[in-house]
Amino acid sequence: MTRGKLWLAPVLLCAAAPAWADIGPTWVVGIMFFWIGNPILGLIEGALVSWWAKVRYRRAAAVMIAANLFSAAVGVPVVQHFATAAQRTVPAETWFYGYGTIQLRFLIAAYILTVVLEWPFVWFAGWPARARPARAGVISLAVQAVTYAALWVPMLKAGNTSIFRDFDCHARPADVARLPGWIYYQATDGNVHRIRLDGTRDERAFRLDGSWAPTSRPEGFSPWQDWWPNLEARASENGRGVSLWVVDRTRQVELATSIPGQATPLPDDPFMSLAPVPDLRPAAQRGTTFRCGGWSTDGIWVNGPGASSTYYLGVGTVLADWPIRNATVLPGDVLVFQMGPHLLTVDWPRRLAARIATGRNPVVVLDPPPAVP
Repeated sequence: MTRGKLWLAPVLLCAAAPAWADIGPTWVVGIMFFWIGNPILGLIEGALVSWWAKVRYRRAAAVMIAANLFSAAVGVPVVQHFATAAQRTVPAETWFYGYGTIQLRFLIAAYILTVVLEWPFVWFAGWPARARPARAGVISLAVQAVTYAALWVPMLKAGNTSIFRDFDCHARPADVARLPGWIYYQATDGNVHRIRLDGTRDERAFRLDGSWAPTSRPEGFSPWQDWWPNLEARASENGRGVSLWVVDRTRQVELATSIPGQATPLPDDPFMSLAPVPDLRPAAQRGTTFRCGGWSTDGIWVNGPGASSTYYLGVGTVLADWPIRNATVLPGDVLVFQMGPHLLTVDWPRRLAARIATGRNPVVVLDPPPAVP
């Protein structure tokens, strides 16, 4: 992530792209906002300071341009530090179910930080005619309140929060995925667990040694965005069920030779960028198409029969940069996928979403159909 205006940082929860500006916008839009957007904000804030402090506009505008550049350069790293720390320490369940509260708290913190960072500039803009620090503090509060309010809606629309916005995220797993089957995944203890699609019977299936811990990616990426290792389902060589493998860049190990049931092999790229989501639906149910966009803001691209636009299913914001990987679509247009640290089941037609576990790399294996007498 890059830099932006601290005050919009939390609102930026709604944008996963980096940015540099009056802390918020910069954070969201990117470095172009740092050099173009900040000066524009400085001109606007300069007009407000000039009016309220009764000073020349040219002086106030120049000082506030410098203030915006300073608050973006200094404030964004501070917000990023605490956002990263929070993502690593706050339980995943809290992030998922308390997202709105966390967003509001970061917004308030970003606003206060911006006011504090730009207060000396507001004071200097009014000096010596209005050399009163307390008055400069009040003006800084007012100026940031105006700019935050003006940019609130655009910043909210800068990212993707479609799951939180359009789905019932408090649904029970049993109400979402009503098919019999297992989800195999790498749990937080590093081992491979499995859990029923209805959310019951979470148990360790295979033990992995420490060498299979997630590998590091470039700075700024969370452990949930690591590419490797990954779990894969393959057709069993003996023709009975599926085999389960754990793979990384240089090795692969078969964990199970023949698990009874049905699974669709995942592509080599766990993020499946723009690739169709592996599909276990009967051919007659494949009217709606699902593709993985790769970026967290893209989520899963959904196109229904005759739809003129694409729906982006996912969450991608500054505080919740959760790319989707290892997605599978089941009969009834039910999706299973990893979104950041969360394993979700989503009923697309009924707009239900259930958080089923914390983990990585889900592989769905449907139970075999009952034997015909």
